[in-house]
Amino acid sequence: MQSLILVKQRMTTEFETASPDERVGDARNRLSQSSSAFCVIVTELGEPIRIATAEQLQGLTDPLAPLSNALQEFPTAIVVEEEQDIDGIVENLSARLLAEREIRGVVVLSAGAVSGVLPRKQIAEHARLRIRTRGAAGLPGDPLSPAPTYVCPRLDHEEDVESYDPAQPPRCPIHGLILIRKT
Repeated sequence: MQSLILVKQRMTTEFETASPDERVGDARNRLSQSSSAFCVIVTELGEPIRIATAEQLQGLTDPLAPLSNALQEFPTAIVVEEEQDIDGIVENLSARLLAEREIRGVVVLSAGAVSGVLPRKQIAEHARLRIRTRGAAGLPGDPLSPAPTYVCPRLDHEEDVESYDPAQPPRCPIHGLILIRKT
């Protein structure tokens, strides 16, 4: 059985928060000084509304303008809880992340407060791991399944077969007979 990987195990805590009233240049400077890659733009109550990367902030031309003038340049904050299983994030957000390339991460909350950012790269790496584990044919929501087991017709040998090639079917090393998929 595969153990759960929680969002908090893959998130980064290297982020800054900023209000929409903060100047672009000030937000850029704070990110630069803290070596953070993400800026979470929050309301007065601390609720995340947008998320920007240092690169996205660098692309803004007026450092004196408030972030509120550029909110439409940043993706809306997608929020997840730090205790969530990352498999659920992959299943629920993969299509959206593929369609919306400007989303570079999702905001992680703990007890309603921003506690980190789960970078897009971490979500993609976990999705690749899942594909390798369950095969490209797996559908979202399917349980992880091991390789199918094939048995000798004489029932004295069995083996797991990752990839079945009809041109070269698996054979029993003892009898040379073609193995049959175990049901």
